[in-house]
Amino acid sequence: MPAVEIRDLMEEAGFSTLQAEALDHLFGTFTATRTPFDYATSFPAVDPNCVAAFLRSFHHQDWVDGESPVQAEQTTGEDGFNLRFHRIEQDLDRLAADVSKAFVCMAAMRASLRLLLDEIRTELNRLGSATPPDLTPPVVSAVEATAISGSGATITWTTNEPADTQVEYGTTTNYGSSTPLNPALVTNHSVQLTGLSDRTPYHYQVKSKDAAGNPAVSADFTFTTPDVTAPVITGVDAQPGRGSAEITWTTDEAADSQVQFRATGTAQWSQTTLQPDLVTEHVVELIGLGAQRKTYQFRVRSRDAAGNLTVSGISAFQTEGRD
Repeated sequence: MPAVEIRDLMEEAGFSTLQAEALDHLFGTFTATRTPFDYATSFPAVDPNCVAAFLRSFHHQDWVDGESPVQAEQTTGEDGFNLRFHRIEQDLDRLAADVSKAFVCMAAMRASLRLLLDEIRTELNRLGSATPPDLTPPVVSAVEATAISGSGATITWTTNEPADTQVEYGTTTNYGSSTPLNPALVTNHSVQLTGLSDRTPYHYQVKSKDAAGNPAVSADFTFTTPDVTAPVITGVDAQPGRGSAEITWTTDEAADSQVQFRATGTAQWSQTTLQPDLVTEHVVELIGLGAQRKTYQFRVRSRDAAGNLTVSGISAFQTEGRD
């Protein structure tokens, strides 16, 4: 029976409109979550104790004036008044018994129906006071990337209700990586990203699902890991002259230039003025080394734009000049 017909029936049976409308929960919002309902009161369609048993036993044979004998007692061929009326009395008694039984059955049916309606009323009141299922996902806010290093970052966010915690991340909006799901239901979320590459832009989005299974996914956010890799120095060379030398080297990224040097047997290092221009091909002139032929140790230094410094190993050259 459609819900609207049940509502009309309940209103006709004396239920309030609010109770009748509670049936909408039974057939609508609460269909998937409601507790199954069955009747405690037995109300069979047919009661074998409430079946009429009356059958008439008196059969009257018409009398004919002037021909039919009329007498009180039974004789051959004639029942007589007494027997006839006793049969009528028996039929009336049986009929009265069935009528009485009918009234008893009607009273029992009314009582059973009252119990059924009371059960329905109780169930409707229960449904009317039930809490609707949670269909609203968490609200994600305050998404932020902090503690960003060359190999990691911390992603934090909040939700307006307890929810689980996960982050998807990668170098594009396709992400491609995700952190393990943390099933703990919290409102303040924090996830550590590790194993990242430095000098790399990353995309990420956060995901939280509440206890009812409603998922929330944030918008796309980005951060860039800092440069923590020092330049790689190669091709260190010295071209000595008279009282001078030209030091050259290359780096795999733009960096400044400086040379430290000392005469062999000297503990203290001297150094050239820093050349702040960021280049990959480096040239530094050492002058004023004296007219005498002398052996010098040297090492080159380069620092990139992020401040990462590399110092080469120690090399040596001999100036031209007098012995």
